[in-house]
Amino acid sequence: NFEKTALKIGFGSTANIKMLREKGFDAVGVEVSESAVERGGQENGVFLWEPGNPFPFEESKFDLIVGLQSVYYNLPFEPFWKKYCES
Repeated sequence: NFEKTALKIGFGSTANIKMLREKGFDAVGVEVSESAVERGGQENGVFLWEPGNPFPFEESKFDLIVGLQSVYYNLPFEPFWKKYCES
């Protein structure tokens, strides 16, 4: 039973997602690389995402976001922050 949620942006492999789950997070990841998603598999909570489109899961707030460099370099930062990070 998870009490905290985490989003890993640009997960590459699922190692960080698995580690977050071991630490008690309900962790999911988004990636722009189709091959990374195929390797990771949706059973591991990973999803393909195309920049400019909504994330492929219901809108929610996350307790932790990992990969802010990915956000900074690939997304319009302010709208992302307001939608997913501010209370």
